[in-house]
Amino acid sequence: MRPLFSIVTVILDPPHEDLGATLQSVLDQDCGNWELIIKDGGSSPGSLAAIPGDPRIRIIRSSDRGVFDAMNQALDHVRGDWVCFLNAGDAFRCRRALTTFLDHAKRDEGTEFLYCDVAKPYSRSGFEKYPDELSRAYLFTHMICHQAWFLRSSYYERTARYETTAVSGADRRFLLKMVLLDKVAYCHVPHVLVTYKGGGISQRPDVLSRAGQWIDEMLRELYSAGEYSRYKRNEKVRLFVKKCFYDTGVWKLLRVQRRFSNH
Repeated sequence: MRPLFSIVTVILDPPHEDLGATLQSVLDQDCGNWELIIKDGGSSPGSLAAIPGDPRIRIIRSSDRGVFDAMNQALDHVRGDWVCFLNAGDAFRCRRALTTFLDHAKRDEGTEFLYCDVAKPYSRSGFEKYPDELSRAYLFTHMICHQAWFLRSSYYERTARYETTAVSGADRRFLLKMVLLDKVAYCHVPHVLVTYKGGGISQRPDVLSRAGQWIDEMLRELYSAGEYSRYKRNEKVRLFVKKCFYDTGVWKLLRVQRRFSNH
């Protein structure tokens, strides 16, 4: 029977506790109609010892040229209607995560892209909530982490895969093309259903810098000169305000002052 969901985890010598947490969050789902594809780029012996012998779990071993090439290779093996990429350490937040996605998918069969809110333990707020509308202004400055995506496999089948030119940033370029060029039908699932661990090579300053330049090329292609200039200016203002108030903690003092003034 064709599974409803294909969960893909790309790994290379992952910490046992990270891979175990990801696997357990999938195994715990109350919707059991899934497959888990583990794309291994050549881990050392013993790294995959934590993987249980569940028939729904398949291990694909092959060399690759980085995470996005590995994701592309894994897509050749998916059989499910919906695809989600969970890195080792990322996890579903509750047992009903897949069921909740499925409920939203059934409301409009034309929807090809679902995205949920995410928990980010390393961030100040602890989570990130996304808007219902992915406007051009929002996408110019914001990304939806791909762990929160559920995308129909049929979309992957008919469109180009992830670009592999850079180590980081291909998921954002994919999102920009998908929403702004292909006008994919999307739906926001307003629940925090995924925990995004963060970290890794993509967070290194040198990698972020190269990815930023690569993404900026895409922004210049997809936005008019006027839009680009306006949104860039607005982003500088936003970052300045953030630096002055949020980064310095002034916002906390204002909240305390407002709390006392209300008593």
